[in-house]
Amino acid sequence: MAESASVLSAPKRLWILGPWQDGLLFIATPLLILPLVLLARTRIPVEDLAICVASFGALGHHFPGMLRAYGDRELFQRFRVRFVVAPIFLVAVCVFCASRQLGGLILLLYVWGVWHGLAQTYGFLRIYDAKVQSSARLTCRLDMAMCVAWFGGAVLLSPTRMHRLLEMFYASGGPLVPAPWVHAAATFAGWALVGVTLAYLVHLHLSYRRAEAPSPLKLLLMLSSFGFWWYSNVAVSNLLLGILLFEIFHDVQYLSIVWGFNLKRAEKGGLGGFSRFLFRSSGALAGAYVGLVFAYGALNYVPEIVPSETLKRVLMGVLAASAVLHFYYDGFIWKVRDRSTRQSLGLAGGQELRSASARTALAHGAKWLLFLVPLLGLGVAQARGLAPELERSRSLAQALDLAEDHDVLGWELLAAGDGAAAVESFRAALERDPSHASARVGLGDALFSLGEGQAAEDAYRQVLLETEVAAAHNGLGNLAAQRGEVAAALAEYRRALELDPELETAHANLGGALASLGQWEEALEHQRWLVEQCPECPDSAPLYRNLARTLGDAGRPHEAIAALRKALALAPAEVEARSELADLLAAEGKRADALER
Repeated sequence: MAESASVLSAPKRLWILGPWQDGLLFIATPLLILPLVLLARTRIPVEDLAICVASFGALGHHFPGMLRAYGDRELFQRFRVRFVVAPIFLVAVCVFCASRQLGGLILLLYVWGVWHGLAQTYGFLRIYDAKVQSSARLTCRLDMAMCVAWFGGAVLLSPTRMHRLLEMFYASGGPLVPAPWVHAAATFAGWALVGVTLAYLVHLHLSYRRAEAPSPLKLLLMLSSFGFWWYSNVAVSNLLLGILLFEIFHDVQYLSIVWGFNLKRAEKGGLGGFSRFLFRSSGALAGAYVGLVFAYGALNYVPEIVPSETLKRVLMGVLAASAVLHFYYDGFIWKVRDRSTRQSLGLAGGQELRSASARTALAHGAKWLLFLVPLLGLGVAQARGLAPELERSRSLAQALDLAEDHDVLGWELLAAGDGAAAVESFRAALERDPSHASARVGLGDALFSLGEGQAAEDAYRQVLLETEVAAAHNGLGNLAAQRGEVAAALAEYRRALELDPELETAHANLGGALASLGQWEEALEHQRWLVEQCPECPDSAPLYRNLARTLGDAGRPHEAIAALRKALALAPAEVEARSELADLLAAEGKRADALER
């Protein structure tokens, strides 16, 4: 009896790894991540940071899960059919999707990734509650409801995340979603978030009154995880920055718990030889563990150095399969109710989970329809053809009302020749973000297309008051050229190319202006630069035609004929190119060839 009383009066072990380890690696991790990422941003572009995190973090952290699946002999024996069949099946599916460039796979990976993130948070909540013997079914369900409401709500209530989600959906062949539906989804998410949170707080209050309080560490983890997820998705407007912030948090949690879990698992036996060697309490082996994670993540760079486009797509499919397998395996290898899992987490009790029967295996297989049916449906829709780009842009602007979406729509309308509608769209973008330089330049271009020269100049100069933008100088060059001020036009075009040496419209305009002055060689430099950007693209046919005209005016008919032949090879229906080629051939005395044209 004395021994029993001693056990009952002993303080409960609240931690998974230990007080400072849990605080540093599971709960207060965002306090470390934010200053480190902000410091890194001062030296490294966010795009490069995102690629690094996607490789060494997002892909790299798949390795510990694979090691657990294939390095734990007991676990592999229990689920050997899944561990053998799933990789073969999923690699085949993902390679097929990558080879056909089916966007549905990317969309489903994004959605499953959000679910995976909230499921990991839910797992931590259940572990911390298990530490204090809190396992009421209602508590479990409310924990999951909170994870779904807070993670899902951040996506549905964040215009930038919804923009990305809808953009992927449309690129996958999905139909245009009416704006009222998007607004209704956001409203539902907001009310669901409020309702679930209120229910949770009421339940929490009653639990304290009944002396059935949850783990305080669970509540801290909730605040930390939900708060950082919302900060990354809603407060951070830069999509890449938001994704990489929470990805680092997720990866640090995952790598840490797998290391601690396998240390205990190795002590009890059951691991394979390599896992038994790796998972020992040693600083050097911990470093080796992180090194292996980074090595696995480095595979993300392999497709970039492969010369074959076909092989590149195959490798991208294999990497996508790694993500699917990671999400899938983590859905069943970390069950907290499993007795062996609980033992390695320092928890008592649990159930002995056995291999699935034929009936449950069939039910498990049927769950894959949640992945395969949407993937197949989107693949068929994409094969039938995407919605027109202009309509997709219009749908996004109406649904989300972001300055960026109105700006994109404005450029699409301008390209379609609807200058008046483009002006309205650019003005809508500027109402939402007066500092949006691209929209103000677009406004200037749209006004110029409508013949409103002075208003266009005001728009360009307003941009240049805040910052030098190459496209604004290009627009001023167009205005000067229209007024016959050739010297001023040349100066503006040259300034545009100083700021952005790859601005194609400035190259085209400068080349044309120089040709009008008879400065053939410099004009040809710019026109050749344009066709060299994509020499075999059908869109390059008009550029070859312009090049041919300058060559003809410069007295180089043979080169002009070659350029026109190239234009017709890329776009056989080019009537102007065919007519001009016939004229040149006739002038060269090749009347038979000219008649054939």
